[in-house]
Amino acid sequence: MSISSRTKLDDNYSTTVSYSRQLNKLHHERTFWFHLKTLYLFTKSDFKTVVLPQSLFAIASVYYSKGFIGSPPQIALRITLALVWIWTHLLAEDVSNQRLPDAILEDAVNEPWRPLPSKRLTAAEASLLLRYLLPIAYGLSVLLGATAPSTTLMAAIYLYNDLEGASCGPYFRNILNAAGLACFGWGAAEILLAGVTTDIGMPVKYPYEWIGLTAVIVATTVQAQDLPDIPGDEARGRQSMPLLYGELWTRASIAVLVVLWTMTCLVYWEVQSPTVWLVLLSAALSIAILTLLWLGQDWDEIVWKLWCIWTTMIFTLPLFSSAPI
Repeated sequence: MSISSRTKLDDNYSTTVSYSRQLNKLHHERTFWFHLKTLYLFTKSDFKTVVLPQSLFAIASVYYSKGFIGSPPQIALRITLALVWIWTHLLAEDVSNQRLPDAILEDAVNEPWRPLPSKRLTAAEASLLLRYLLPIAYGLSVLLGATAPSTTLMAAIYLYNDLEGASCGPYFRNILNAAGLACFGWGAAEILLAGVTTDIGMPVKYPYEWIGLTAVIVATTVQAQDLPDIPGDEARGRQSMPLLYGELWTRASIAVLVVLWTMTCLVYWEVQSPTVWLVLLSAALSIAILTLLWLGQDWDEIVWKLWCIWTTMIFTLPLFSSAPI
């Protein structure tokens, strides 16, 4: 063997050993807390849009339906299980979405701290994680009596991500977003009401029309999320509402509809408290004014956060209702 060939082999061996050591170091650095933080980072931005609003939605609706029957520890356990169900399905949804190439490209612009653009996980590892998460989420639903919302949510996730429903235009995307969010509240409510009956042994009635109404509200106003996401949507070529129809039309639709839906929901639940009317209308008008002022991306981020607060307040309206069951 020539000296040059031996040198090349030595260099290749050194490179291989160095790469192997790097992998071993990375493997050892991936502690339990590393993995726990990775799971948290997948869902970090959705605590304000899914976990808090949908858990409060379910709690308020079940309270209105007089479904909190049992001792305080039993009620606390049902609420805890509902929260676990929401977060497990949210994790599956986020991993399914964030593992895709276009999503990684968008997140590199809008949310570079997420697990894939920050190189905490590879796309292949995220896909492997998803293969475990889906049966775990469905198995949990079987145990807790929430198979229908779980199945519906998984179908929506598949349509949105793998069948590229998110790229089929803003209307279809908004409908899928609304359907997915409604499934979280639906599933949590099913768990809170599991096995609960009235004094005469009948199942407690849940206001399913409220799920439909809130889904329509989300579908017609969730384009508030598109305004701060314009740079990332442009990078991945997504046809969001402001990119397809222009910012003026998008902003006008948000401003009008948040006020209209606020009035509708206050009347629907026959809310008589002036304080509730004042607080909710103030939130809606703040969104409308800030949206129309067109102050830039930083303010659009604030509008999106206000939208999350506004929907959360809308979801809690059954707590203030004077309408008969």
